[in-house]
Amino acid sequence: MKQLIPASILACLSIASSASAADQANGKQLIDTHCYKCHGTEIYTRPDRRVTSLPGLTSRYNAVS
Repeated sequence: MKQLIPASILACLSIASSASAADQANGKQLIDTHCYKCHGTEIYTRPDRRVTSLPGLTSRYNAVS
């Protein structure tokens, strides 16, 4: 039984690792298709990129939708 636990943990970690790689590839494709088509990389480096309050989040959400 003691040998089963580390094997189970290792199996879970390897599954999570492969899922993460697939998510990153999918995310890159989505960004390349939907974001970089109109915006450059400045969307990740501009000073006001972080939302710091609920009203700020609400206004950013309303601007997009």
